[in-house]
Amino acid sequence: MTFKGFSVNLLLEKRYSGGGGGGAAAASKEKEMNWTGIPKSRVAGALVLVLTTFALYSNTLLNGFVYDDVHQILKNPWITDPGYLPVIFTSSLGEFLPGVASGTYRPMIHVVYMAEYALFGLEPWGYHLVNVILQSGVVVLVFLVASRLIEKDSGIYPFAAALYFALHPAHTEVVAWVSAMQDLAFTILVLCAFYVYAGMERPGAKGTLFAGLLFFIALFFKETALVFLPLVFIHDLALRDSSAPVKNWRAYLAFIALAALYFAARAYAVRAALPGKRWFDLTDYQYLINVFPLVPLYFQKLLFPVNLSAYYYIEPIGSLAEARGFLSLAFIVILGYGIYRAFRYDRLVFFALAWVLVAILPTLYLPGIGKSFFAERYLFFPSVGFCIFAVLLVGRFLEGREFAGAGGGGRIITVTLVVVAAVLLTFQTVKRNSVWRDGFSLWSDTVRKSPGAALPHYNLGVEYARMGLGDLAIEEFKRSTVLDPTYDNAFYNLAVMYDRRGEFDLAVKYYGETLRLNPQSADAHLNLGVIYRKQGQIAEAEAEFQMALRIDSSLEAAGVYLDEIKAMERRK
Repeated sequence: MTFKGFSVNLLLEKRYSGGGGGGAAAASKEKEMNWTGIPKSRVAGALVLVLTTFALYSNTLLNGFVYDDVHQILKNPWITDPGYLPVIFTSSLGEFLPGVASGTYRPMIHVVYMAEYALFGLEPWGYHLVNVILQSGVVVLVFLVASRLIEKDSGIYPFAAALYFALHPAHTEVVAWVSAMQDLAFTILVLCAFYVYAGMERPGAKGTLFAGLLFFIALFFKETALVFLPLVFIHDLALRDSSAPVKNWRAYLAFIALAALYFAARAYAVRAALPGKRWFDLTDYQYLINVFPLVPLYFQKLLFPVNLSAYYYIEPIGSLAEARGFLSLAFIVILGYGIYRAFRYDRLVFFALAWVLVAILPTLYLPGIGKSFFAERYLFFPSVGFCIFAVLLVGRFLEGREFAGAGGGGRIITVTLVVVAAVLLTFQTVKRNSVWRDGFSLWSDTVRKSPGAALPHYNLGVEYARMGLGDLAIEEFKRSTVLDPTYDNAFYNLAVMYDRRGEFDLAVKYYGETLRLNPQSADAHLNLGVIYRKQGQIAEAEAEFQMALRIDSSLEAAGVYLDEIKAMERRK
């Protein structure tokens, strides 16, 4: 990957040199602002982008609640009453669920859900509408940020970058899934903050404060907003004069202070280190090298967004000597060389690539990710830089700088390919939105694409159970336990299915497996106690009810059964 002769400066010079008349006309046009400070020439482009985004995602308004939506919205008491606000800001993300205490602190998510609940109740179309509105805002901000980075361009490059972002099918997870609203929210705030910061020739107190406030709020949606810090520094290093990183130290210090304030609030609310768990039997070195295959995978999905899935099963590598490890290392070396060349010859291209890499860094903390090391929502913020980068590459080809001699025929072919690609991206996005229509559609699709992962089989089993298809549900739960013998929820649901059928011996067996893996499952103790009670094993039942209450004192059923047992003993 080389960038010889690849210079934005040449492009800008082409427009602004060659006489004072052209330059004066361009400058006059840039002064035609509306009250927002945005040139009027960009308002029409922004409107087209908004309409395009709504057209692309309008079919998501027919979708229901899926995946984590069940817990985050349908089973979330915090969103039903503003009186919960003090609890929301002093608790971890999932503490409203019994027995859940995550190491994640994102209180603003509940605040938005609370507003949505006040407006729409539990009607899913309203929540999806908010996501589409937020996505429209992100697309417009990509347009404005790109316009600011290439501010002397005619506008086609920024518009093309924003359109590419709007059409990209990998964004369907974030937009079509209600619980991914946090990614939309933090992205729109960070882009606003960056737009404000990049627009200041020398960061002043008011501008720095405004950008910092946006950044600070973004952190309360998702801690990934921290990428704003390296982005502003790299922006100054690459696109301002060489002394900018030194001159702007006060702005950096202000942003760092706000980040420290967020972490102080987080430490008070969560009182735990960063969330993390070793999902695989890997050494520290092996966890480190498993970062390498993810980098080419991110670029692959950004460039070729096909075979998209709600869950990716990625087999860990044990050594860089393996084919996947060696090839990924080679890719990173080539990418690093390309970034070095871009820094020397074209700073804007360098910054666009740096945006991608900086934005994916938080996703490389594998213990905090889960069993699936990769998810499409992790592409959302990095794709801003990638879309700018891709459009610049196509633009250079159309200008004939990299492919001198290609002639008009080459340009016609390229434009045709771009149009075809846009049509294909549109079709893929609209089609992918419908996969998120409901749980059965989502997990049927995911099982086909990730048959070796336990979670999709488990969730498909839940959907079959809801549909009254018990045999199919049991089959999926069993498949989950084979793929992951430590999956206590799959064993629990197997026990429930057999319990409902009256096959108590199998139910007792699987409740036992559940408690072997998770002794703190109050529901398993309670249900096991009920079976023992039906079978006349009163002492065993009493022990299970007592254990269930010790784990979760709110289980009223366990208390009722204990009272009945005590009443029986008194009658004897």
